[in-house]
Amino acid sequence: MIKCTDKRVAKIHIEACVDSLSTAIAAEKWGATRLELCRDLHLDGLTPSSDLVDKVLNSVGIPVKVMIRPRSGDFNYNTEELKLMQNSILEMREIGVNLFVTGLLTEENKVAVSALSQLIASAPGSHFTFHKAIDQVLDKIEALEMLSPYQEVKAILTSGGSTTAIGGSLTIRKMISHYSHRFEIIAAGKITGENFMEVHKLLEATSYHGKNIVPLQDIDFLK
Repeated sequence: MIKCTDKRVAKIHIEACVDSLSTAIAAEKWGATRLELCRDLHLDGLTPSSDLVDKVLNSVGIPVKVMIRPRSGDFNYNTEELKLMQNSILEMREIGVNLFVTGLLTEENKVAVSALSQLIASAPGSHFTFHKAIDQVLDKIEALEMLSPYQEVKAILTSGGSTTAIGGSLTIRKMISHYSHRFEIIAAGKITGENFMEVHKLLEATSYHGKNIVPLQDIDFLK
């Protein structure tokens, strides 16, 4: 555990990635300020069932983002998979979801803007986080530029192309420097309650994400 006494951590978001009702409730109790809800975290997160989403929405008091990812593997989806993703969004909207997490790439690992446009059109008024699919894009600044016209895309989840936030810190800092005026840049990649302050001092981001990011020893700075 860590002792959070650094005043610079005020007004930051602690986003816990969860895949069950029990972990969602525990994450809120332990200090998460919002949730990313998935299933199959061992596969880096897939679309959860609407039943689970409904239970979580009715059991926590913090914002819940829902993952839209129909399968593991790459992020280049065919027409049938894209339709499945659209249907998932419609199903989630019916139970009150308006925050979604997704990522779509072309075969060349560039942002699939056409496919993304179709998903966005399925959910007018909703907000989207473009997830760590962006870490597979070679030029991440170019990717952010491609995403910029889509006002529904509010946030970017990234580990800077590395397996850890610390390893990708230079890229994350560059993304924050160039695009924090447009997107909420959410740092991810093996961030835990134990290493949180180390990561924060390195990145000075305003949002952090992880499966083990809570509990923190002292969460008063989040209040």
